[in-house]
Amino acid sequence: MPYAYTEGEDDEGCDKKCIEAFHIPDYNSPFVTINFNKNSYTWGSQVRVIIVAPSWNEDKNKIDVIGDNQENPIKISTRGHSREPYEFVELEPNSGRFFAKFKLTGFSHDADGDGRSDLTPSTSGTGPYGGKLECDQNDAVTVSFEAANNVVVTNSAPITWNLGEVKFEKSSYSSNNMSATVIVIDPDMNLIHNALNRVKVDLYSDSDSGGTTITAVETDVNTGIFEGHMTFTEKDESSGDRLFVSEGDQIYARYTDRTVPRPYSVQDEVDIEAASSFEPSISLSNRITQDNLRITDNSGNLLNSSTIENQIFVQSHLINNIDKSVQFAYIVQIKDEDGATVNLSWMTGMLVPNQFMEASQSWIPHDKGKYTIETFVWDSISDPMPLAPRKMTEFTIS
Repeated sequence: MPYAYTEGEDDEGCDKKCIEAFHIPDYNSPFVTINFNKNSYTWGSQVRVIIVAPSWNEDKNKIDVIGDNQENPIKISTRGHSREPYEFVELEPNSGRFFAKFKLTGFSHDADGDGRSDLTPSTSGTGPYGGKLECDQNDAVTVSFEAANNVVVTNSAPITWNLGEVKFEKSSYSSNNMSATVIVIDPDMNLIHNALNRVKVDLYSDSDSGGTTITAVETDVNTGIFEGHMTFTEKDESSGDRLFVSEGDQIYARYTDRTVPRPYSVQDEVDIEAASSFEPSISLSNRITQDNLRITDNSGNLLNSSTIENQIFVQSHLINNIDKSVQFAYIVQIKDEDGATVNLSWMTGMLVPNQFMEASQSWIPHDKGKYTIETFVWDSISDPMPLAPRKMTEFTIS
């Protein structure tokens, strides 16, 4: 620690040389640095700053203070507002590390769409805590310290709004799990420090374009991350945190961001959307079980082969695997040894929940040979989607 020495009387008034010491910052070593706790801030951020200034550690046994006078002031500022001097306090004795914090109070703006401003702009405080600084949408916060006469150390960090993000916790849901979590990430909406902030999220589906609106709550104080919880219903209308959906629907979350960065203007708002899906608990291609493919005569007797001009029946067992009625088409295709289709027939119907039925189509062969018989179960003939895996067998006509 450098000092200047002068002659004078001691405290007892004795007529002798004595030492009066006063602090002179070291121009060369140690150095002074100003360090922000973040690389950038948003309009309502709390700014925490540490100044490393070992030469200002005047008393190794005490907590020193810097920046609180006009001789060597510390100034905190944005482009349009400032406070000077602003006091910084040593973190612990003999550390040479000095700390202060202050809050950015933004400007008058309705961030959540309720028609009221969400921040109260003000500039006040002398440090080390409780200071406030107004700022704009696109601004910068600056801390400067006159560490010695005509030697000013400065550091700045940008202040900008952020484009929010919304997403579902999962890429798909089903009736096996009738709840979901929606996540919003928007640091600009961390408006109240040391409290859990809230944002609104609109939810809708292919089956209900009107949907509903839920509230997402900040996961912890000052995170700027919000979670909203919802449930699905396939029977009731959308209401509160409940969204009406049907199997196969796309489901959507929409977050309206009213604090968007440049090149957007302060008045702009952007709808940000995310999508997921509500899938069947049993995949479409396994909604119906098709088994026990067999060939019979008109009396129901099993056949391993037959002769020309005798009617045969192609039969399968069908079982509805879900708790909903299912429209289906049972299709029989018969090909000859060259792969040409010689017969194509079908039947349509509906299976109620968990129903078992026998599906059957007849064929009268006119030519001898070995044939390939294929059976399909589709949801329709006109716009087919498979409801069960294909079955195949070979059959000889003599």
